[in-house]
Amino acid sequence: MVADTLRADHLSCYGYERPTSPRIDAFADGATRYTRAISSSSWTLPSHASLFTGLPPFAHGAHAYETDEPVNNAAPLAPEFLTLAEALQSEGYRTGAFVANYGFLGPRWGLDQGFEIYRVVGAYAADLNRLIFPWLSVEDERPFFLFVNYVDSHNPYNAEPRPEVVDPPPSRSKWILPRFAAEVLPDGGSVREELRREVVDQYDTGVAHLDEGFGGLLAELDRVGFAGRTVVVFTSDHGEFFGEHRLVGHAKDVYDPVLRVPLIIRAPGQTAQRVESEWVTSTDVPSLIARHLPASLQQRLRVSFPEAPGTHPVLAESHFSHRLDIQHPSWGHRFRRVRRALFEWPYKYIHSSDQGHELYDLEADPGEQENLLEAKPAFAARFERTLDDYDGSLRRTSPPPALPQLTEEEQEHLRSLGYVGD
Repeated sequence: MVADTLRADHLSCYGYERPTSPRIDAFADGATRYTRAISSSSWTLPSHASLFTGLPPFAHGAHAYETDEPVNNAAPLAPEFLTLAEALQSEGYRTGAFVANYGFLGPRWGLDQGFEIYRVVGAYAADLNRLIFPWLSVEDERPFFLFVNYVDSHNPYNAEPRPEVVDPPPSRSKWILPRFAAEVLPDGGSVREELRREVVDQYDTGVAHLDEGFGGLLAELDRVGFAGRTVVVFTSDHGEFFGEHRLVGHAKDVYDPVLRVPLIIRAPGQTAQRVESEWVTSTDVPSLIARHLPASLQQRLRVSFPEAPGTHPVLAESHFSHRLDIQHPSWGHRFRRVRRALFEWPYKYIHSSDQGHELYDLEADPGEQENLLEAKPAFAARFERTLDDYDGSLRRTSPPPALPQLTEEEQEHLRSLGYVGD
């Protein structure tokens, strides 16, 4: 299950002070919670492609490209790539997906590969669950793979009042986040705390609704008898900026607020909590799932998804940004670059195509404020060699994919989620 746009540090089980996530917390109490989980990208399409293929964005190519034309600048996942759904379907699994992000998760983007049913509905968690539950109740002896995407914590946030979390309830205006972005993103922009708090109040309310939806899904798994014999994965595709580094929203950079995501996995029959501090990324999820499947299936999946924690660099990438960002007259110049973050505790190195490289000590400086690049040039050189080696091992040989022309309906879907301007 993917909670769209969910920052790990806005869940109580990851230390948040607000009670946003009692059901997720209870789930984590009997599961394995990863404390250093990193999204492979800063937005929906490339990070989901990594979750499904076990490949980083530079290898699968489903990310944004630079353009000055008034056209879509994102490429879908090409059919040549094997997805986890395809692999499990070939092993006799029933596969279903119920997706609320109709912007960049629709069939247009190639993430439906391997799913017998792929429903895309612009709905929050409670309504999406009403579609999922009948699918779970179908009498079918085959094992199943179910993918769920909730968007309650994606702009426009589900701000239906939840006074037990945010009191007084936040405004339900969908224009608060765009107004905040307009103040923060331009050169000379600043973060007005009052407006930032309004945005966070909306967001936390959305997290609470997402938590309730996930709790309902867990209860339904239990009701139909699957809970104790199912691998349950709870994660996110990326986080959200609330003014840090003068950034708002997502897709724009590789600082930690948009990369640190929750990852909680409950194995069949697991009841005891484990806390795991090893670094993991979106690309590791297929192999982490495979660990809990029958031994013969594990071996077959390892051939298709060899990436596993500790076997590859911990990498996250942001390729330019959405067209709305890179063509914006007030801040587009900030995002015409490719940014790649490499983690090796306690250091984080950011390689930038505009040569604005950065190096941070996350233990001493978790807010990524002091760039140590000039003070530690040998560290940066070592990270560069690691990137070069990784690129050489996985680099695609095919040319960049053709960018699809979107229908007016698809453009409207993107517009409603804040990806395309009016």
